[in-house]
Amino acid sequence: IVVGLSVVSGVAIVVSLRRQASVTQLKDNLVATVTHELKTPVSSIRLLVDTLLDENKRDRIDAREYIELISRENQRLGRLIDNFLSFSRMERAKGSFDIRPLPAAEVAKSAETAFRERFAGQTFELVVDIQDEIPDIAGDGDALATALGNLLENALKYGGPGRRIELSVSRAEQGAEFSVRDFGSGIDRRERKRIFRKFYQGSESGGGHLGGVGLGLSIVDFIVSRHTGRIELESELGEGSVFKMRIPYA
Repeated sequence: IVVGLSVVSGVAIVVSLRRQASVTQLKDNLVATVTHELKTPVSSIRLLVDTLLDENKRDRIDAREYIELISRENQRLGRLIDNFLSFSRMERAKGSFDIRPLPAAEVAKSAETAFRERFAGQTFELVVDIQDEIPDIAGDGDALATALGNLLENALKYGGPGRRIELSVSRAEQGAEFSVRDFGSGIDRRERKRIFRKFYQGSESGGGHLGGVGLGLSIVDFIVSRHTGRIELESELGEGSVFKMRIPYA
């Protein structure tokens, strides 16, 4: 009995130490990631503002172009902060969403508008198809628009050189289905489960680096699960990916 209790206690201590080490590593990764990702846009904004304020350079630059660059970096900074706040909410396991009946089309249009405003000036093609007569869904409009926006941003980031994105909303048996399709390089089977993990980022980015810390899809998964919905992924290498977000009807 003594030997058995000693073994059990030893295993428990090892498990506890490993868990603490894992939490410590996660915190270290978060601090390092936050520092790196926030430093880039902040430094860019400071440099652009300093250039605009320099009287010796002011006559040789296009002020409008610099202001547009500052606006773009500011939007990027805002997206990072939004994702960190969502991550913090997720870590506290607070699912205090304002669930109420709302039109699925309203969520899609809100996400589309925000996406086009964020990436104004970027080259992409966004095709939107919303089916008529979809019953109202039960959801938090802001949270669902954030989730859908993260899927759109992910499609832009990994969508390949053509940057064509298809957003569709249709009526399904168990709820409204929001679908985001890209035409990038696709996702390998080994990566399909990992991409919903915190801080995980895909190995390829056909659209170039647009900023991000690997939180977008984990936030989507969190929001959808809190709405008792489902997130599905269909992907073929060389043909792109389709993320489907299914939200129950009200």
